[in-house]
Parts: sequence; C-alpha cells; structure tokens
Amino acid sequence: MNKSALKGIVVTLLILVCLGAAFLAGTKLNGNKKSASSLEGKGYASGEEAMQAFAEAFASKDIDAMYATCALDSYVDHIDYEEMMEQYGAYIPTQKFLSGSDETSRKINLELRKNELSNLFYYMYLHIGTEEDSKVMDLMTLSLKQNDPDEILDALKGPEAVETITLDKVVPAKKYGSTSGMKKGQKSFAKVFGGEIESYAARLDIDGEDWVLFADVIEYDDKWYVLRPHGFGGSVMGLPVNYGGLVREDAIDN
Repeated sequence: MNKSALKGIVVTLLILVCLGAAFLAGTKLNGNKKSASSLEGKGYASGEEAMQAFAEAFASKDIDAMYATCALDSYVDHIDYEEMMEQYGAYIPTQKFLSGSDETSRKINLELRKNELSNLFYYMYLHIGTEEDSKVMDLMTLSLKQNDPDEILDALKGPEAVETITLDKVVPAKKYGSTSGMKKGQKSFAKVFGGEIESYAARLDIDGEDWVLFADVIEYDDKWYVLRPHGFGGSVMGLPVNYGGLVREDAIDN
C-alpha cells in the first residue's frame, strides 16, 4: 500500500471518529429534557445556596439571574398534576396546566411556569417600590375620578423607585414562623412537586429599611432550585400573595 493511500485511510478514519463523537454528543444532548433555550440554571448544592443566589439576583435587579436560580424544566418534568388536584380537592382553572405528555404541552407548561414566576417577580419589585399605604397594592381598580394618574404611575415604578438592595443573611424561615405549619405544607406538596422542599428567609436592607423575603426551594436530582417566592414561610406569616414573599421586618410579630 503506497503512502498516499495509507494517508487517505488515516484521514477517513479520523473523520469517522469525529463524526461518531459528534453523533454521541448530539444523542446525549437530545436525551436531556432541558432545552438549549432554557432559563433554568445548573442548580445548587444546598437549599440555602439556592436561596442566597436568588436573593442576590433580586438585590442586583437581574431578572435573568433570578430565573436561573428557579426550577423551570425540572419543575414541569416532576410535577404531578393529579396529586395537585387531590391536595386542593378540586380542579382550579386559575392553576393553568395541560396534562398531555407531548412536546407541545410541555412547552406550554414551561411558559405557564415562567409566567407564574414573572408574576411573582412583578409583585416583589412593585411592593418594595410603593409606600406602605399605597392603594396600588390592594389590586383594585383605581378610578381616575378619585385618583391622580401621576400618583398611580409613581407607585408603579417598581425597581426604579429603589436605589439600593443589600442582602444581609439567609436563615431558615422557621425563625419567623410556625415550624409545624411549614413542615406540614412541605411534606404534602413534596408529593405534588416531586422533590424535597425547604423554606428560607432572606434579610434585606432596602434603602435603609429592613425587609424579609420568604421563598421555598426544592431538590431535583441532587440539585437545589428556588420553587417560588412567598412559599410556606409567607403563608405561615399570613402575607398576601401579591407581596411576592416580601414584608418589612418591623411588621413581623415574632
């Protein structure tokens, strides 16, 4: 066999090896349910780390980073909708989901999950940008016959109304509320969401005021993600959902 032919065989083998490696890599990626466009990050080693990352992203006003700390694909791939209805004892139309197992249903459920989180992010920033007695937080229609439109728009500035947000520390939510109430909720809804749930509170300094942010985190495949702001900590504290899990610390009755 001459050198030219041998060289051609070697080159061909190298090409086949490269193509085979590319095929295996592509197969592995396609087998992973998390899409390339997913906003979900890689997860964290502990629930506390996930909560801290979320609070830091909120403090930095970085929405993409906030999404990255949350369970999106993992949430959709683990949630048990039948168990959810069993927990509530009813089908609730406002809890939107599709029960189909096809890819289109999954994509729609991902968008619904993202919308759920975006609504909570909206409430979080809306809350910290308003005065304590703001009518905007009542989520009621405000007639312009009785209310100044400029005052309404000022109350809707959200993050622009806040200069600095600083994270002080992250602690278990039980520091602020009933342990038994939280544990009961965590245990019941672990069956719904398909993972162990923990509740945390982040102490924040917002323009010189002390605030507390409550959120639940969840474990999927040995990684922790934020499940949602408010969570069982916010529920035990009796916070309205439209507070986004945030409350001024001096309003908490310890």
